[in-house]
Amino acid sequence: MNVSKILVLFFFLFVGKILSQKTIVEYYEYTIDNGLVDNWVNDFEKDQQGFVWIATNDGISRFDGYNFINFSGDNQSVVPRNTSFQDVQIHGEFIYALSRDRGLYSINTKTLQINQLDKAGVLSYDKLSNQTLIYYSTGLLVLKEGSKIISQKQFIKPPLYGKGILTKDKIILNNSFSSVFILDKKMNIIDHPLLKEQANGISLLRHPKLGVIYSTSKGSFKLKDLIFEPHEKQYSDNKLSFFNLTQTGKPYYILNFKQPFIPLNDSSYCFTFEKTKNIEVRTIFHLGEDYWLIGTNQGFYKLNIGKRFNTQIKDELFELDQIRVRRKIISSGENLFLLGFPGIISYNLKSNLSNLIDNQKRELSNYDAVKIGEFIYATSEGYGFSKINTNTYEISKIITGIIDPLAYYHCIYKINEHQLLLGGNNEIIRYDLKTNESERYKLTIVTQILDIEASNEKDKFLIATNTGLFSLVIPVRIRNNQTSILKTNRVANIQFRIKDILRHSKQKNIWLATDKGIVVLDQYNTKTIAKYEGENEISNPKVTGLLEDKNGKIWASTYSGITCFDVENKKKYFIKAKHGLSNSEFNYKSFERLEDGKLIFGGLYGYDIIDPKLFNFSVSNAKIVLSGFKTEKEEESEPSKISQSSLIEFNTGDEDLLLYFSTTDFNNAEMYSIEYKINEGEWLLLTNNNILRISNLKGGKNTLKLRLRDSFSNICDEKEFKILARIPFYYELYFYVLISILISALSFLAVYYFNRMRHVEVETKKRISMDLHDETGTILTRVLLMSKSESLVIKNLDVFQASLKEALFSLRTFMDSLSGKKGYLSDLLIELKEFASLSFRGTKISAQLTAEKIENIWLSAELYRDLKLCMYEAIQNTLKHSYASKFEVRIYQKKSTLFLEICDNGKTNIKLDELEDKGNGFSNFQKRTKRHNGSVKIELIGENKSVHLLFEFSLK
Repeated sequence: MNVSKILVLFFFLFVGKILSQKTIVEYYEYTIDNGLVDNWVNDFEKDQQGFVWIATNDGISRFDGYNFINFSGDNQSVVPRNTSFQDVQIHGEFIYALSRDRGLYSINTKTLQINQLDKAGVLSYDKLSNQTLIYYSTGLLVLKEGSKIISQKQFIKPPLYGKGILTKDKIILNNSFSSVFILDKKMNIIDHPLLKEQANGISLLRHPKLGVIYSTSKGSFKLKDLIFEPHEKQYSDNKLSFFNLTQTGKPYYILNFKQPFIPLNDSSYCFTFEKTKNIEVRTIFHLGEDYWLIGTNQGFYKLNIGKRFNTQIKDELFELDQIRVRRKIISSGENLFLLGFPGIISYNLKSNLSNLIDNQKRELSNYDAVKIGEFIYATSEGYGFSKINTNTYEISKIITGIIDPLAYYHCIYKINEHQLLLGGNNEIIRYDLKTNESERYKLTIVTQILDIEASNEKDKFLIATNTGLFSLVIPVRIRNNQTSILKTNRVANIQFRIKDILRHSKQKNIWLATDKGIVVLDQYNTKTIAKYEGENEISNPKVTGLLEDKNGKIWASTYSGITCFDVENKKKYFIKAKHGLSNSEFNYKSFERLEDGKLIFGGLYGYDIIDPKLFNFSVSNAKIVLSGFKTEKEEESEPSKISQSSLIEFNTGDEDLLLYFSTTDFNNAEMYSIEYKINEGEWLLLTNNNILRISNLKGGKNTLKLRLRDSFSNICDEKEFKILARIPFYYELYFYVLISILISALSFLAVYYFNRMRHVEVETKKRISMDLHDETGTILTRVLLMSKSESLVIKNLDVFQASLKEALFSLRTFMDSLSGKKGYLSDLLIELKEFASLSFRGTKISAQLTAEKIENIWLSAELYRDLKLCMYEAIQNTLKHSYASKFEVRIYQKKSTLFLEICDNGKTNIKLDELEDKGNGFSNFQKRTKRHNGSVKIELIGENKSVHLLFEFSLK
């Protein structure tokens, strides 16, 4: 948690009593630097979610344990700037904030909506059942039942201070600083009790067990039978500036606006502000159990006063500028012998006194040790092998033909009460205390021996080295001053550094402390049965030592705290500095289980003594809480409001989404950590005061998963939220799909119409070629043959001229078709009449054209042309072959079909099938009608077998 100070106080000042060493005060200080709306704090309240609401001189703050949400004139239009709030109360889902100058406000704790209920200044607000009592700064006292006013009373003199509370049948009013009234519910004054000593009233409260308590600057008083009797301690001078009671009736108070007193056991603890000058303490709030809030004119403090599961030893004898390497710890009765550099410290657990043992008057660097009888046998770094008398503190060197006076041994192991094993570089020394005999065993490997443990087989040992775990057999009989070669066998294929070996007393499994975590082996086949390597498995993979407590739990010291393994229940607890450890990094070999069951571990900053009986192994039931969210844009200058809702949505890419998370355990909020992942991403630690900022998400619904880890890194809650990420429509997938479909469709249509145009072009060319060849070409060929003979031209001049007109008409018709012109059916009828009139001029043939049930419809150029050509072809046939005197044309329409009926009264001497095969005329009729989904029929009517033509053209 980002707080201005995280201080752990080791002072034990009490009123009439000194704190025991197991009691400690932890506190966290919060100011405007952490987000508090104003440093002058007047009151606290706690809502149903566990969040704290704070009344200040410039607005209201809601604190979720990590972040502040503020309600002031800077971000709320309903609140005037510089509005000072003196009191906050909670009733149901609403917080009621009182301002003596600006009135009464309500804030919905779920929606975070703030409203002003009353603009008149309010001194006091109290609710009991469905009744509400409001005391205004004007001196007006109002009693409501629901929203209805049932009684009110106006006091003549406006009070500077006031507090009114409700009881079952009375109203108790503290009017100004020294006057108390007892009224009935109709606002009639029942009594006006006076105190024996004149004092300023400071508070009036309704306690669930003690009833009405009235506090003054000279003490507190309890109302009994309309009389205020002294309650708790009374003061001869005006010292008391704040007074309240816990639910069980224990007092907590402030003296002279300087000294806050909090109940502890059977006495009181005074919290002092050693590093804060000119502080004024305004209020105290009990969060529950050992947790408190203290409001001042310079922010507020969150306190935890409770028993510790550990104590510390500070070895002040070592100079700060010296290298302080702590190694083996030996317990002997009330004394601890702390081996390391620059010597051996004797420390008495009862008197807390320590002594430096060094009879050589020079710096020692002891490494490992065991205790046998009254002696400690210790190895060293370059100072040889020695023994220390625990009674006389005399140090004696042990020198043999094998053990050098400046020998360097990493570890020592007690085989029995008179034989030891010393582990060094590539060798093991067996030493007999009684005979002072020793034998050296050279190993077949090059390594440092860091620990030795007996195997379950006779005379077989396990050795932990910087290159892995090995086993070997050491003979029982010592051959004095001799050197032997021992064969070593690698165990479990471990090839990295192992610092410690521990055999579990109940399960008999072998635990190994390594530089890559903990490895657990089966004691019989030495196969690996468990590993603890990852960040969720152990505090740090570099493990320095292993201890087993009396209940079978394994405690592992590491480079980042201590991990406790509950072997029976298969649970892990990560213990770090935030739990009260004085060390964050612990040292190799520096650990010991004391005779009373406590465990001691040495680190960079002294020693931690842990009492497993006081350690809290209970599983936390805290839950993840979304305490609010908001969106932000870079160009927006005014801050957006934080809201709470089940629907989380934002415009991804255009704005940032800020999600504020907390826990239901407000008291220990700083002890928890939250991890998150979005969709199928990786789990990440949520930092920045548990604020998650999201800038870009894929469009649509996204899944945010969170998991809450308690103070020991165990997962105690998991939660999932849905986030709707809105994106512009042109970023949506469906938009790209539609664009792709549209482009594909347009491409298809372009290709289709291009091919169709090519096809139409080809077909048109074929048709024009065919028609010009069949019609115009034939006519022109006939005219050409006639023109070769001048006599034929003169003799058939009219035929020659008619043929040229026929060719010209045919060409004009084709030109009209190619130009793309269109015309109405009425235009066609006019042209057909004119053409028939011109064609039969100078002949004996009379032409008649009639139209029946014809709509004036718009014809395509192609249909227009084909109708004209069919008419032209029929007229030419009549002129050439029929010898007719009449030519009749009838045009009519049935639904979407146009009929063209042509007949004459000429004579035909050939059969119908021969007529259909004669020339190109009939084939041309068929081609032109088929182009328009139509047909043509030829009939021979009457005795003369006159030709009757019926054309059908589809208008669709």
